[in-house]
Amino acid sequence: MNPTGRFLLVGIWFLALAPSAAAKKKALNWQDAVVIKITSEQRGAAAIPVGGIVAAVPIIKTFYWIETPGLIYVVGPTHRLDVTLHGKTKVAIEGRSAHILDDAGKDRKLPIFEKIARNEQTSKPQ
Repeated sequence: MNPTGRFLLVGIWFLALAPSAAAKKKALNWQDAVVIKITSEQRGAAAIPVGGIVAAVPIIKTFYWIETPGLIYVVGPTHRLDVTLHGKTKVAIEGRSAHILDDAGKDRKLPIFEKIARNEQTSKPQ
């Protein structure tokens, strides 16, 4: 088989398999949620060389408390997200990760740090 024919055969093979690969991606089950708390903590510092000197830069990790109808999820640690405290959002849970829609509508995948059963006492931030 000549190189052009082989290239065409490989191209057709990829086109035939592309829809099946996309179909295997699981659709996320989005649910309404509210950002009820945002906490940050400093976790040490990093030494970064800047123009011949070494500067210490603090490492700050942020956690987000996301309330859904069934549970409160604490997600993070992560960098700052574009979300509004006490604002509505959407969340989808995928294993030990949470997908959160930020204020710009972008899907942000974050690790779930903790899950809290929701009751009347925990549904109000302190």
